[in-house]
Amino acid sequence: MWISHLDITDETDSLTIFFTSNRKIKALRYLTHLWLGEVRMTYPEALIELIDDFQSIDDKMERLEYVFDLASEVNELPASLWSEETRIHGCQSEAHVLLEIEDGKVSLKSGADSKLVQGLMGILTIAMDNLDTEEAKKITPDFAVDMGILNSLSPSRSNGFRNMFDKIMNELEEY
Repeated sequence: MWISHLDITDETDSLTIFFTSNRKIKALRYLTHLWLGEVRMTYPEALIELIDDFQSIDDKMERLEYVFDLASEVNELPASLWSEETRIHGCQSEAHVLLEIEDGKVSLKSGADSKLVQGLMGILTIAMDNLDTEEAKKITPDFAVDMGILNSLSPSRSNGFRNMFDKIMNELEEY
């Protein structure tokens, strides 16, 4: 890949990179923070790789198959620990997330009665598990747009995914 364009803008705290590949031209927009003249990505490396993986998949059905594969990334929360406190409200399926902070790092455990929902939880696990709490708090829901995953989900699944993200972020704010 060749970088054909790089644009850093102070006013919007954004970084836009245009890549040219033999398959197509892709545009990746990563939210950034400007600090001491350095560009610091809001997204952790594992999430950047996942975004890139999703962007390389053109077919919606292939994206969904990839989401199903990501169900194995979840740190499983046994059904015996599911409760009203761990429930993700507004999710079409029975879905639960337990956020714990261990040694200043995020620990996510989750479970669902749907493999698709479990795969969406896998995305959040890759995005946030084992991150320092302050680093995890910087992640915005824009990563799902950058991924292109929302175009492959029904509106109710997209809403459930956002509710998962919001539940995690709201609980993070308590720490």
